[in-house]
Formats: sequence, C-alpha cells, structure tokens
Amino acid sequence: MDSGQSTASPSSSLNHHPRPLLSTSPDVHAASQLSSQARDFPSILAPAAGSGATQGRLRLPPDAADPSAPIDDAPLAAAVPDATDGRAVAAANTIESLAVEVQGMRQQFTDLHRLAVLLSGVPSTLLAFAQQLRESDTTFSPRRWLYTIAGVDEFATGRALQSTLRGKLLDRLQARPAAVARGRDPSIVKVELDCTYGALLQLVRLRRLQLSECTLRQCRASCGAQLESPRAVLDALEIPVHMIPTVMLRCFSRQNGDMVTRLLLENHVTPNGAMHYILGRCEDGRTVSVAVRESEDIDVSLGRHRHPIQQKMVAVDDVVHLPARPPCHLSWHGNMTSSRLEAEANMVWGRLCLVLPSTIVNGDGRGLAIFVL
Repeated sequence: MDSGQSTASPSSSLNHHPRPLLSTSPDVHAASQLSSQARDFPSILAPAAGSGATQGRLRLPPDAADPSAPIDDAPLAAAVPDATDGRAVAAANTIESLAVEVQGMRQQFTDLHRLAVLLSGVPSTLLAFAQQLRESDTTFSPRRWLYTIAGVDEFATGRALQSTLRGKLLDRLQARPAAVARGRDPSIVKVELDCTYGALLQLVRLRRLQLSECTLRQCRASCGAQLESPRAVLDALEIPVHMIPTVMLRCFSRQNGDMVTRLLLENHVTPNGAMHYILGRCEDGRTVSVAVRESEDIDVSLGRHRHPIQQKMVAVDDVVHLPARPPCHLSWHGNMTSSRLEAEANMVWGRLCLVLPSTIVNGDGRGLAIFVL
C-alpha cells in the first residue's frame, strides 16, 4: 500500500502522537493552500524581513485610510477606545453589587425586627400560662389540660357570674340611701341573683375563695364563702381601682338639701351611745381595731363633732354584740325543684346573695375616708 494513502493507527510505532484527520472538502484544501502561500508573501500587518520598517508600525497599502485619523461625524471617544472604559464598567458592577447587598441587609434587619416583636410577647404568654397552672387544682385533670392547650377559658361561667355581680353591686351603690329604711336593713348592702352551683364553683376557684361544704336544710342545699373585709369583696369582684374610693365612701344630697354619707364599713353602737367603726379584727380574737370619738356631742355653732375621730385597739368585750366575723360573705341556696330535676349537681339552680356592711352617716362623712381607703 502507498505511504500517502496509509492512515495512522493507535498501535503504530512511528506515530506516537495521533493527528486529526483532514477533511477532503474543497474549502479546507483552499484554506490550506492560502496559508501556505501567506508564508511566502509579506503581510500588511507585519513588516517584511529587511524592509527597514520599524517594528510595531503597520504597513498599509497606498489606498488604505489611516486608522489614527478621526472619522467624520463621530466623537473622538467613539473613534479611539479609552483605556478607562474597563475600569468604569468594573466600578458600575461593584456599585450594583453593593446595592444588592445593602438591599439584602435591609431585608435581614426587617426580619430581625419582626422576630423581636414576636419574641417580646413570649414572656407575657409564659406568665399567663403559669397563672393558669397556678389557678388549676393540684390534681391532674385531662379536661383542664385540654382547656389550657386549646386556649379555652375554663372559668367562662364564673367570669360571667362575677361580671353580673359587679354590675348589680355598682348599680346598688349608686342609689341614694332612702330616708326611711322601707323594710331594708341599713347596716348591710345586699345583692341577689339566680345562678347555678357550677357557676359559683368556678367563681370560687377563679378568685381562690374558701367555699364551705353544702348542707341540706329542708331538702335544700346551701353553701357560702366568707371574706375578710369589704375591700376583699371588691377585689374578688375585680372592681376597677379608680372606682374603689367612690364605692367605699360616697356622699349624697337629699332634696331638702341635707347631706348623707354611706360607707362600706361595719359599725356598732355601745350602750353609752359611742359609735365604733370596725376597721379589723386581730388574729387572736381578743382585740379589735376601731375608729371612735370620745363622745358624739356636736358643736352647734360649728356644725360638727366636738372631738375628732381616732383609731384605737379595744377588747372585743368592749364592743357589744360584735360578731366573730364581719358581714362580708357569699351565700347560695339551691332551688328544690331544680334539685329534683337536675341529675348533675353543677346544673342545679339557686339563689346567690352577696352581703356587705354599710354605715349611713348624716352629714359629711368624708373625714372617715382615711380609715376606709
């Protein structure tokens, strides 16, 4: 076989470096001939050997235009490329990338602010959850835990009863004391309404009151809760703080111009006519704190008492007919018909009564405000 027609083989010992196969197309053949001819003729871009042209100077044909000459109707910056164009493009890219980074940082700051707002509510939520756990009984109750997790108010009925009692008590205290008792005991303020035994239990658990055991009297169940003072009753009903001074002491004007004052304060009159305002009972049960005057004599010229009122500690025996506990309590009496019809005790209806001590003073009694507020 002729050597011009032989092909290179990977196993040939003469051809260690395989060459790419040349195409036999006419275009490729013409290009190869052109490149071989270019080696024999000088190029217009490179000076010929021995021509004496300086290196780096282009040798142009006679009819070619000078590339350094400016083009008509074209700016010089377009004709001659500036070397700073590359740096300007790089600077523009840098500014654009910085703008993107700044925008990303702003978004991150916005996300961090939203996260901080969300985390700010976590402590209050934890405190509310801890309060719910403290209000619950020590015994395990699946229903109570379900209420806590689901966010359902377990004491909804108790809160409704509390709101109703608070509204009726405020309405009762806004009324001016009648000139005549009209069958009412002026020494107490009483509020009554109907409610279920279950609602009373929820109110007791909500405000952590001590409820006595139910007793049966003539087939009627009854129970109650004793409170320490009138202020404790107002706290149990969650009366707003700004309304407590008006509730504890309020002055009224009658149609004839006389003034009368009502105080939520227990009082007892001694046989000699001295008025004892009971401020508190000591734990030992032997002494009691009272506000009293030396006498109830009135100075007619000044229109006030001769002696100021003072706080003292006296023996329990010095106050006649003083009960062991103040008249501040909740009492509930079940309805006989409802007791027979209802299978569940919490659904039994009854009469709830709230009792508070009251003192009516003819005239301006605001001097006693320091003892009740």
